[in-house]
Amino acid sequence: MPSMYAIHAGDLRPITDGSHMVKYADDTHLVVPEVNSASCEDELKHIDKWATGNLRLNQAKTVKIPVLRPRSTLC
Repeated sequence: MPSMYAIHAGDLRPITDGSHMVKYADDTHLVVPEVNSASCEDELKHIDKWATGNLRLNQAKTVKIPVLRPRSTLC
C-alpha cells in the first residue's frame, strides 16, 4: 500500500551529503553522484539495515544503474 510506505519511509534518508533519495509510491531511488561513488556500498547497507526494522526489501527488484552524462565536445 503506497500510503503506508510513505509513512514508513519518511525517516529514510541518505547518509552522505550530496546523495539523495527519490521516493514515489512504493519505490525508492538512491541517487549517488560520481564524487560520492565510494559511499555507494555504505548507502546500500544503510538502506538494508533500515529496511530490516521497517519493511521487507525486495532484493530481486534492487538494481544498480550507472547513469552517465554525455561529455560535450568542443569544436
